[in-house]
Amino acid sequence: MEAELVEEINKILPSKVISMVIGKLLGDGNLTIEKNKRPRLRFSHKWQDKQWCEHSRNQLTTVLSFPPIKYRKVNGARVKDGFTEIYYAQSLTQPSPFVFYNLTSREPH
Repeated sequence: MEAELVEEINKILPSKVISMVIGKLLGDGNLTIEKNKRPRLRFSHKWQDKQWCEHSRNQLTTVLSFPPIKYRKVNGARVKDGFTEIYYAQSLTQPSPFVFYNLTSREPH
């Protein structure tokens, strides 16, 4: 089953994009899953890395649909200043993140 999913990913996405998505999932990204919707690829970076967030989004928009990046201020008692500031990108729903979700949600053998 995993082999078919990998083949499907390779048909949908160029290898450069696959590498970027895997990097995002291993780093500052995740798949956001809302009820009754397909998953979305989402990643964030601290406000000082706004240009990197924009660059990453722009690289991925060649095959995945992304609206412009957004700013978010998150309050948190565990953070020294009491808040963190980030920029994030979140893809629109589409088949490609759904394929990644199927591949990453498999139960271990």
